Amino acid sequence: MIDIGIAAVANQTFFVQLEEVPYAVTLHAADNVVAATISRDDETLLTGARVTPGMPLLPYRYQERGNFLLLTNEGDLPDFTQFGVTQFLVYLTAAELATLRA
Repeated sequence: MIDIGIAAVANQTFFVQLEEVPYAVTLHAADNVVAATISRDDETLLTGARVTPGMPLLPYRYQERGNFLLLTNEGDLPDFTQFGVTQFLVYLTAAELATLRA
C-alpha cells in the first residue's frame, strides 16, 4: 500500500507515478461530497465520480494495475478538512487488491 499525500483543501490536482505509470488525480469537494477524476497515461479512467470510503475508485475494467482507496476512521464520509489528518488516499497494487478480495 502506497500513501498518496493529499492536502486538506477542497479542490486539488496532483500527479503521481505509481509502478512506473503516470497518474493525474483531481479531487473536488462541495456540499459534503468529494468527487474524483483520474487519468492514467493521458487516458481518462474516471470523471467526477463520488468518492466512497474504503471502496476502489477506479472501475473494475481499469484495476489490472492497481487502484486507489480513501481510508477514513470508522467509515466516516469524506471530509477534505480531514485529508492527511484522519483520512488518507492510498494506492494498492494488483497483488494487494487480490489479497484484499481473498
